[in-house]
Amino acid sequence: MNTTRDISVGPNLTNEEAERIWSLGKAAVIFALLEQAKMLRELQVGMPGDVTSATPSSGVPTSQKLPPKSRPKKPGKKSGQPGRLRPTPPEFDDTQEHRAACCPDCGGPLNRCSETRERFVEDIPEDLQPTVTRHVIRRDWCSACQKHVEGRVTEALPGSQLGNCMLVLSAWMPRVTSQGALGNTLAQVASVLDHHLRMTISETGLLAMWHRLADVLWDWYEQIRAEALTAGVLHGDESGWRVNGKTDWL
Repeated sequence: MNTTRDISVGPNLTNEEAERIWSLGKAAVIFALLEQAKMLRELQVGMPGDVTSATPSSGVPTSQKLPPKSRPKKPGKKSGQPGRLRPTPPEFDDTQEHRAACCPDCGGPLNRCSETRERFVEDIPEDLQPTVTRHVIRRDWCSACQKHVEGRVTEALPGSQLGNCMLVLSAWMPRVTSQGALGNTLAQVASVLDHHLRMTISETGLLAMWHRLADVLWDWYEQIRAEALTAGVLHGDESGWRVNGKTDWL
């Protein structure tokens, strides 16, 4: 006779019901314990099928995550170790001297001394302007090939009016990197280039430029893909980003 169908478990289990399960024998007790364990698992990770062990941490709702473990030690360097500061630039482009006209606290006169200290500040210039280079391409005749040949311009891709430095910077801005999420849109990239770097370019021009870059990098991309498919070990990446309003991840 199956005695488990009459067993009711859950958070409202009373002492009388627990004694009745005990009286039904060993099988009934094991069944009740397994049912209770199943309920506890579902409470921790949500409904069955929603979250599995393969789900990355970015896909688990905050309300279903376990509390963080206590940090075993205080972060940062140990007491007494020297700090790391930005190194002093080996060269500088300008020198400015600063001297107080009077005491900044009481406004009284100052007795001039020869003591000084130095402080280095690195910044971008206020009048940041892109450089424009005129390339004069000579055409010469090859008698062996029976055609004209030209010198190569290596500072920009063929057909591109923007140089390689601007191309790489613009292509990096929309990406989500391991150091942080940039994720700029086409309009935002064009706005940064226009307003901050004074390099006016349309969104269509950006796309055309990136397509040229993709053609150049395609062979390396295929090589990396082939090596990944034949690698003995692959590492997962749980860096998430938004795609069409939904969080995706690798």
